Amino acid sequence: MDIPEFPSIHARNLSAAQQKQNLEMLQYISQAATDHGIDFTLGIWQQNIQSYRRPPMVPMTVGLTRENIGPYTYAALKKVLQLCPAIASVQMRTNNESGIPNENQVTFYGKYVFRAFMMPADRSFWIFAVGNGGGNAQDCERSSNQSAPLD
Repeated sequence: MDIPEFPSIHARNLSAAQQKQNLEMLQYISQAATDHGIDFTLGIWQQNIQSYRRPPMVPMTVGLTRENIGPYTYAALKKVLQLCPAIASVQMRTNNESGIPNENQVTFYGKYVFRAFMMPADRSFWIFAVGNGGGNAQDCERSSNQSAPLD
């Protein structure tokens, strides 16, 4: 997702036309699901490469650094959710396999990711945070006028 505040961050080998087409498809699929009574869940399984892997992973996003990944993720996720109002929930991997080191996870998810989920009072939203344990999910419903514990 191109964000004007982060001009150096972009998808590797994906043209502006392809990005537009991908966004339009996400909008179409999420709305079609809603139109048929299905809650559409966006799955985000990795926020960054797993730097400890050997051979090393090749990032699909160019320009991410330790300093900008949080602010960029907040801005990009917020934009996707605004542009795709039919997305009813997001499922995220929140352990070290997400690419966010364990020691940075509380700050990253609390300060950037979960903040992007704050919705207008008329939009209810589910978050499924999948941590260690192979699928033990914690979930909470959040909107701008309510909150739930994230632990």
